[in-house]
Amino acid sequence: MSLWELSNLAFSAYVSQPPVKRERPLTSDSPDPNASLLNGLKSKKNFVKTLSFWELNMISISDEIRRKSIYAEYDRKDGSTWGQILKVCLGVLEDINTRLIDTQTPPPEMTMKGNNNNAVQSLPQLSAPLRIGPVLEASPKASSNRERAESGIEWAAKSIGQSPSNGLSPLRKGLKLVGDKALSQEQRKALRPENIEHATRGIVNDALQSPVGVPFRQTFDRRSKAKVFGSPRSEMELTLFSIDSLARLAVNAIKEDSMGQVSKDIGLIMRTLGNIISRIKTFMAESPIHWTDVKFQSNPGGTRHVKEIDMLLDQLRSALKHIIEAYGTFARDMGLSMEEMRVARLAAGLPAS
Repeated sequence: MSLWELSNLAFSAYVSQPPVKRERPLTSDSPDPNASLLNGLKSKKNFVKTLSFWELNMISISDEIRRKSIYAEYDRKDGSTWGQILKVCLGVLEDINTRLIDTQTPPPEMTMKGNNNNAVQSLPQLSAPLRIGPVLEASPKASSNRERAESGIEWAAKSIGQSPSNGLSPLRKGLKLVGDKALSQEQRKALRPENIEHATRGIVNDALQSPVGVPFRQTFDRRSKAKVFGSPRSEMELTLFSIDSLARLAVNAIKEDSMGQVSKDIGLIMRTLGNIISRIKTFMAESPIHWTDVKFQSNPGGTRHVKEIDMLLDQLRSALKHIIEAYGTFARDMGLSMEEMRVARLAAGLPAS
């Protein structure tokens, strides 16, 4: 079992009780309940943030009074309560989008920035400057004892390692002769680099397929969940809560948002949900299989479905479907073109028209 799965199970077991106090959302007793809720949603601590999104989901489902207060509060320091909730919910989806884009985009080429003329000049020059002029031109004849000594050392250095005219040094000739006499043709063939690599790969492959190799396999299932939900801590619960809360708040706003704050953001919500559905589906279809995933590679027709990611896609489709059904007739008023509505309906699993 991977670290990702262990941490996910431990976190799920720890966060097993809903954030309620006397059967009311946990922040209800706060002097400013929505401010406390917003602080939790923006927390850097995964535990606090997940509980806050869970509480938001409970409010979006069954607390009409708190929902109406979310729609009505528009004069906070960092913007309206609805605007801040919208930002953190869409931020969760944007985090997924960023991780998947990083997977599909190759890293940029490393380049040296700055002016190369600003080279460090503090070190002393340890040798004569490079020769300027024809490199192959014959060296001038030595005129002093020092120059003759330098010329002799230069000649010796150049001659070391150079092969004779037949292409093999005496040492290599001797080694080849011994090898030809001591080894059979099959043994010499087995020692070729390509054959050694093939044999080594076979040994590693057998080890990965054994129980000992299980911890070292980077399976499609594990890699996909880590990329979509984050690693090493999974944000699966947090992500599901944010999607459901956003959709429910958007749909309930038709009757409860007397200020009309939510309707202007419906187009953005629908585009974001449709785009993330498309991004995840593309990732799951095109993500490369790691070479250590021997079980998947041995089954070319293996499934690319992962239960947790299928659950996420179902949640996204359901959210988009309910918003389309609630606001579809007002698409033009919300700035959505007919083509955008067609794409959104297809992403939600609805007929194109």
